[in-house]
Amino acid sequence: MVTDRQPPEGKITLIFTDIEDSSRMTNALGDEIYRESMSKPHHERIRAAIDAHNSFEVKTIGDSFMIAFQRADDALACAVTIQKSLDNPSITATDRTGKVWTVKVRIGIHTSERELLPDEKKDYTGADVNFAARVESLGAGGQIIASDSAYSAAGSRERYQWQEWSDRRIKSFDQPETVWELLWDGQSRGEPGSRWLPGWYMGERNRYIPRAMLQNDILNHFGKLQPDGSTPRLVTIHGFGGMGKTRLAIACAVQAVGAFKDGVFFVSLDDKPKSKEAVAEAIGVALDIRGEAALSDNLLTALCDKELLMVLDNYESVDSDDVANYLVDLLTQTRAVRLLVTGREAVRLDIEQRIPIEGMTDEEAEQLFIARTRLLRKGQGWQPAPDERGHLKRILELTECIPLAIELAAAWTDKRSLKEIADSIAATPLTSEPPRFRRTDRADRHRSLIRCLDWSFNLLENWAQDGFARLGIFHRYLH
Repeated sequence: MVTDRQPPEGKITLIFTDIEDSSRMTNALGDEIYRESMSKPHHERIRAAIDAHNSFEVKTIGDSFMIAFQRADDALACAVTIQKSLDNPSITATDRTGKVWTVKVRIGIHTSERELLPDEKKDYTGADVNFAARVESLGAGGQIIASDSAYSAAGSRERYQWQEWSDRRIKSFDQPETVWELLWDGQSRGEPGSRWLPGWYMGERNRYIPRAMLQNDILNHFGKLQPDGSTPRLVTIHGFGGMGKTRLAIACAVQAVGAFKDGVFFVSLDDKPKSKEAVAEAIGVALDIRGEAALSDNLLTALCDKELLMVLDNYESVDSDDVANYLVDLLTQTRAVRLLVTGREAVRLDIEQRIPIEGMTDEEAEQLFIARTRLLRKGQGWQPAPDERGHLKRILELTECIPLAIELAAAWTDKRSLKEIADSIAATPLTSEPPRFRRTDRADRHRSLIRCLDWSFNLLENWAQDGFARLGIFHRYLH
C-alpha cells in the first residue's frame, strides 16, 4: 500500500464502500471464518485498487472504506476496478448449512460542493462527507452510485454506461436529488434505495409519471418548521376521484424511504367501518402488529417512540368524528409518527396541512398519454406525428389533464386515431350539473371525467356494457 500520499484538498471526490449483509455473514460463518475468508481478502483487493488510482485512504470502519480523490475521473476508475476485482474471482465462504456467501460491495461517489481541507488526523468532516455516505447507502451489493455533482465533474463519464435516477430522497437532506448508477458491467442493480423499499410496494406495473412539484410540496411539508418549533405531522391529499391521489401518495412514500428510521407503510381504509378500532386494526395489519397490541389504545403505546410514515388511503371510507379524534391521539401521543392521508375531502383538523389535487400539468399529462399509448400500439419509440400534436393537445384540454381521463383516452389509441378520439370526446354531452357534494367551479373538472367515462363506456360492445353496468361503481349506466 502506498503510504506517502497526501490527502487532497479543495473540491475533492469521496468514495464510501461497504459490504452488503456483512452482519448476517458474520453470524452465519462465525467471526474467525468471516474475518479470514471474507473481510481480509476484501480489504486487500480494495487497497490494491486504491494504490492503482492516485487516491488516499482516509479511514476504515469495520468493512467500510472512505477514500479521497483529487479528480472525479480517478474515483470512477477506482470504483470500477473495485467491483471488477471483487467479481472475478468472487470472494466466497460456505456456512454450516451449506449456504454459499459472497462478498458484494456497494459504492457511493460524491464530489464536494465546497472546498474541503483535511484535519490534523487527515480526515474530513461536514455536510459533503455526510452526503457522500448517504449516497453509498442507496446502493445494493455490486452497485456504484454517483451523485449528480460527481457525474458532472467527471470528464471521463462518457467512457461508461449510466442509468439516471431522478428525485431520490436522501435521509437528512431536504431536497430530492438526481443520482447516477455506473453500469460497470452493463447491468443495472435496480432502483437506488430498493433494499429499503417496503414489502407492500410491488413496483409500478405501468410507468409512473412523476408529478415533481406536487411530490416535493407534499414531502417538504413534513420538514417545515411551525411557529412553535414543531414540524407538521399530518398532510392530506384531497380531491375528486380519478385525480391520482393514491398513486401520488405511494410515489411520495417510496421517495421518502430511508428518511424515516422505522420505515414507511401503506394502510388501505377501503371498506372499513367508521370506527377507531377498525382503523387501528388496519394499521396493525400493515405494521404486523397483531392481537391485543393492535387495539386502538395499545397501538398508541406500541407506536409512541417510532419514527415512521403511514399512508392512510381512501379516508372518505372511514370519515367520522371517532376516527378523526383517533388520528389526533395518534399524532399527539407519539413522538415521530407522520401521516399522509388521501381522500376526497380533507380530514378537517387544525393540525392538518391540506394539499388539494386537480389535474396534471400539461407536460405531465402529455407524458402520461404517450406512455400509455406506447403500451398499446406503437412501442417504446412512439411519438405523436407533427400533424397529430394538435389533436393530442385537444384531447388533453377535453380531459382537463385528469389522470384517469387521460388513461381512458389513451386506451383507445389502438383502434382510433387521435383526431377520432378528440372528436368523439367533444361530441359526448357533459353531465347537466356537478356532483351534489361539490357545487363549485372546481367540479367542472369532475364533469370532464364523467364525460370521458360516458364516451369510453359507449364505445364498448353491448355485452361489455352490461358487465360493467352490473358493477357497483358503474351503477349509473344501468337502464
